[in-house]
Order: sequence, then structure tokens, then C-alpha cells
Amino acid sequence: MEKGILIYRTLVETKSIQQTAVKTKEPADKVKKIAEQYQVEVLE
Repeated sequence: MEKGILIYRTLVETKSIQQTAVKTKEPADKVKKIAEQYQVEVLE
């Protein structure tokens, strides 16, 4: 759960799935799922 919050916060900050994946050391597909789940607007 805490990782999800970290991923979410980083996504909101960076607006980038790739940058978030690198910063949080999580797979891009997991980051993308969270972006979709919370409807975070991301720039590809």
C-alpha cells in the first residue's frame, strides 16, 4: 500500500510513467496500472 502512495505521488509530480518507474524502481506496467486506477493525467 505505501508503495502505491509513493508511486502515485511521484506520478503526480513527474507526470511520466517512465520517470516514475525509474524513481520508484517499480515496473512501468505497475506504474501504468496505478495511473489508470487513480486517473492520473500522464504525458507519455
